[in-house]
Amino acid sequence: MTTPRLLLTLAVALAPATAWGQPLPPGFGAPHPARTISRLGTHVFRWLVDRGGLKPMTDSELVLVTRQQQYSDTVVIVFGSWNSNAGWQPQPGGQPISTWVSNASQFGGAVLVANDTFQSVSFGGRQPVQFSGQRVITPQPGVGEWLVLNRNEIEQFAVPAVRPPGAAGPEWELLGGDRPLPRVVTELPGTLSNLKGSGLTPLAGFPWNAQFRNTRALVSGTSDAFIAGASRHPQTGRPCRLIAVADHAVYLNGQLLAAEGGVATDNLEFADRTVKFLTGGNGDEKRTKCLLVVDGVVVRDYGELNQLLRPPPPPLPKPDWEKLQPKLVDLGNQLIDKFQENDFLNRAVVGKNPDEPRSQLRTLLGLLLTAACLWAAMSLVRRVLGAREPTDLNAAPPGGRPPPPPGGAAGVFGRRSKELATRDNLLEPARAACRDFFDTVGRPPEPGPRLPKVVITDVVRKPETLRQALRDLWAVAFGRPAPVTAVRWAALEPLLARALAAHREKKWRFVEAEAWPDVSTRSRGEA
Repeated sequence: MTTPRLLLTLAVALAPATAWGQPLPPGFGAPHPARTISRLGTHVFRWLVDRGGLKPMTDSELVLVTRQQQYSDTVVIVFGSWNSNAGWQPQPGGQPISTWVSNASQFGGAVLVANDTFQSVSFGGRQPVQFSGQRVITPQPGVGEWLVLNRNEIEQFAVPAVRPPGAAGPEWELLGGDRPLPRVVTELPGTLSNLKGSGLTPLAGFPWNAQFRNTRALVSGTSDAFIAGASRHPQTGRPCRLIAVADHAVYLNGQLLAAEGGVATDNLEFADRTVKFLTGGNGDEKRTKCLLVVDGVVVRDYGELNQLLRPPPPPLPKPDWEKLQPKLVDLGNQLIDKFQENDFLNRAVVGKNPDEPRSQLRTLLGLLLTAACLWAAMSLVRRVLGAREPTDLNAAPPGGRPPPPPGGAAGVFGRRSKELATRDNLLEPARAACRDFFDTVGRPPEPGPRLPKVVITDVVRKPETLRQALRDLWAVAFGRPAPVTAVRWAALEPLLARALAAHREKKWRFVEAEAWPDVSTRSRGEA
């Protein structure tokens, strides 16, 4: 397919479908914001891949191929370097990209590797192909108009290799054939070297005066190439499809759609031939599965170009209120007239029989009074519940905690243990027990909500743990009333006993406790 026909096909595929037989609603032709695609993206190439019948491989298919070594229906396409700075590379299906390239080459698959950085890739030959990563430029003087695009030295055309006599193979149709492609533009490409032992045939090179940008040394016309390919495995001779390109910018959007002086480049035609070359060579069947890796990332969306360039749906037409207003007025008048003819309002209040002005009005008033009573009751309940704080509890009873019953019931709360356990709020006895404890150890005369300063001796291994336990007990004794559940008290009661034992061993005391009056002899009501 020629480049003009390919461009026409691309335009038709991206054109939105419209209903020509229907009138356009108001506002349909409003201009939409322009949508553009990135110059450095691969949207157009992915569209060509999808158009060629290749579908992205799912995770299950990746694992199945790696286990059964069935690569004959697989196309592996790698753009850019797949190694990170730390030497890590993605592993789709549980194996690295380099293994995918090697296995697809060996077991009858298809491989395209395009990279302009330093990389060593094995296609199954005795030696791997070396992607040098050294940038190549073509100085403008003496090059000729057809070699330089837009008079820019970093954008140059690749030079197709001359087909040797007797050389056969579909790889020579990529740049040659009935219509050669001398306008495949590159952008600061690298070079392919070490091709003699790799099994790949050079298909395109550089102009005679091309040179490396850093060293200004001329590029070798025999050992350095730009595009290389093969249609059989270098060692086993099994049919496969292999392509190596020293610049993946050849397949980017900016180069596929570039033009000079109104004349398009050959990159789009070359990309289309590349897809056809990769899908063929598998007997009578075309390859249908594809693994596409761009800069180390597996890409699985091949139809993004259609979604990106498809215009958004038209806005909903705005109603013409001037034309709609008379219709709304007529509809309202008809409804009011029907209500008046049927005497709807009078019958709803009085009833169907005017001689018995009974149940309807009475029922209506009963419903209104019932609703008013319910509203008043709910208002009172909300007011009562809103005025009472959830922590408003009764004060602890005077006299401290009650003595245990004669029966020897478990716990320290006496006769109210069952009731408190049912309520799951042990604040009253817990507060009494904690206040009794602090009265025993000599608390300050006017306790506040915060724990006073405490001196802890050096013999205590974990002073902060003891200090935190005292804070918790002080919060229960003199802090803001808050529910104390049975689980909470089960954790506080051992702390109470340990703190009392530590005080008896003179491991802690309140600061200046000797200057305070003895509060242990005061009554519980004063405490």
